[in-house]
Amino acid sequence: MQNKELAQEILRRVAEEQKVREAQVAGKAKRTDYKKLDRKNSAWLKKVFTEYGWPTHTLIGKKAAEGMCLMIRHADHDLSFQKDALSLLKRAYKKNPKEVPLQEIAYITDRILSNEGKPLLFGTLYDTEGSTVTVRRIRDAKNVDKRRKEFGIKTTVEGRRRALSRELKRLGAK
Repeated sequence: MQNKELAQEILRRVAEEQKVREAQVAGKAKRTDYKKLDRKNSAWLKKVFTEYGWPTHTLIGKKAAEGMCLMIRHADHDLSFQKDALSLLKRAYKKNPKEVPLQEIAYITDRILSNEGKPLLFGTLYDTEGSTVTVRRIRDAKNVDKRRKEFGIKTTVEGRRRALSRELKRLGAK
């Protein structure tokens, strides 16, 4: 890892936003609290992209790269930023596939499609209500698991199972 300081800052920001999101779910914070953080993080990431382009695994490590992608997915307030980040990610992947998280192309693509009110391509977003988890509308659902496999993502059935497990944990069930 070449830039430990940048990696640590990414991980700090991700931990902060996750803490606020968890507090909101527990009724101890407002939704506006994490939305404010999302805006702050996306503004900061724009500066990072200006300075470094897409930060690779070699530059910041795999965990920080995945955290950075999570912040991008949470930047729903700035669709053009999400699109620009996806474009940077795709270019970096073409340049050196081992240096960027391939599955994040799918996750960010679906987030953008959802924000545009369009069907998902990879089925990576779910709606949950109690113990019910449903995949959001998918384009060409018949081939979704094939696309997911190409991007290193488990099947929609496994994804739903994981989402249900997270939701039950959030609700306090075991």
